[in-house]
Amino acid sequence: QGYPDGGATPCAGAATTGEMIGPFPMQDVSNPPLRVKDFSESDLHVDPTNAQHVIGISKWFVNSEGYNHLTGFYESFDGGATWPQQGHIPGYEGWTDNSDPVGAFDPWGNFYAVVLPYMFSYLSTGEHFFLAPDVNPALPRSGMAVAVRPHGASTPASWIVTHNGAPDLIRRTPFNGAVTFDKQWISIDANRRSKHF
Repeated sequence: QGYPDGGATPCAGAATTGEMIGPFPMQDVSNPPLRVKDFSESDLHVDPTNAQHVIGISKWFVNSEGYNHLTGFYESFDGGATWPQQGHIPGYEGWTDNSDPVGAFDPWGNFYAVVLPYMFSYLSTGEHFFLAPDVNPALPRSGMAVAVRPHGASTPASWIVTHNGAPDLIRRTPFNGAVTFDKQWISIDANRRSKHF
């Protein structure tokens, strides 16, 4: 809705925003680059060190028919008048989906995004088989991760997404008996008098 040419269409030529189109090391299959036209669950934040610096993150529907998305981001340096930096948060392309993006700035202008990667396959009924064991089996079925865009990052790929050489998954399923995570959140204590600053 809102996109007269909705659905998925191939990119017309090379990506022009510096977006990496793969293949990526975490993928076992690489699809052709598609034009991202549909978004949801958007989150917008203003840098506390510079009110003109704004970062938004959203689910990018890579394939709306199949409910496949990456976590995309948009970065403005003029209070939202233009958005010259755009891309997806790298490192989680090997999962079927990256969902429910949310983020927060720390007091020094670093931006933290919580990423929710998970796997599913398609059943003949058209339903999703969540945590399917046969999709990219080298990776966990789902998890929760943190990606950091450091203050002053200069390219769409300038994210810290690994810890000790692997995706920075802070939780994996199953966790406390739940098979998936949903609606995660992040907050950062910016109170300089707090013991958790």
